[in-house]
Amino acid sequence: MKKYKKYYFNFKKLNKKYLLTNEFGFFTFISERNFKKIVNNEPLPSKVFKELENYKFIYTCDSREFINCNYDKLKQYKGYLDELTVLHIFVVSKNCNYNCIYCQAGELDQKDNYLMDEDTAKKAVDIALQAPSKFLTFEFQGGEPLTNFKIIKYIVEYSKKKNKDLDTPKEIEYSIVSNLSLLDNEMIEFIVKNDISICTSIDGNEKLHNENRPFKGGNSYKATVTNLKKLQELKVRTNALLTTTKYSLNEYKAIIDEYVKLGLHSISLRQLTILRKSR
Repeated sequence: MKKYKKYYFNFKKLNKKYLLTNEFGFFTFISERNFKKIVNNEPLPSKVFKELENYKFIYTCDSREFINCNYDKLKQYKGYLDELTVLHIFVVSKNCNYNCIYCQAGELDQKDNYLMDEDTAKKAVDIALQAPSKFLTFEFQGGEPLTNFKIIKYIVEYSKKKNKDLDTPKEIEYSIVSNLSLLDNEMIEFIVKNDISICTSIDGNEKLHNENRPFKGGNSYKATVTNLKKLQELKVRTNALLTTTKYSLNEYKAIIDEYVKLGLHSISLRQLTILRKSR
């Protein structure tokens, strides 16, 4: 059997096998015995050898030749390195008034030292405006960012003023990720005036949403949906995110029906995250 070299790959033991993945986008499962052979560059069974070679976990040619032959594929997968930084996230508060079952932080006491101050906000904006991209998005997150709305106002107003003084001003979009329960008329007026988009969480119908997102103030579904509708009536750009829990799995039809009813036209899907917190 030919001698081989290993190309960079990630691995994780799952039960009695190892999962291998690489930056070409390939994956495979191999036995623990064969995994040890790869690590030690020992001869492999021909079928395993062929699969690993086809999936570019190993190669037999010169290293420079291997890279040259796979240059286009690597360039495709590493294309994001040429992209400029566009999204800048400002975590303006770690405080929250919800106690969502899937949140790593959980419900936090309302503490002043959990709030971003003006000095930090100013420095964060100054750094963000140094990004070479002409188009920037400033997204406000938490905790619940509306627990520190004054800093959201400060960042928006300061960044607009600072941006005007740049030799080449940026085009900045603003977005708030919020449960909306603390929204009041002053906030709504500022959001409309500054064309700030809103992203909230809708986990399904009222029963499911309240089960996922407990709220000491009462009904989290009503608190969110009532203010979502106010924003929609004012033509504020709104969307929602769905977090799937064990309570959601049999309610997929009800979830989709709820999004349609609320005028939300998309549901984002991403890989599942294993969280240690559970109730």
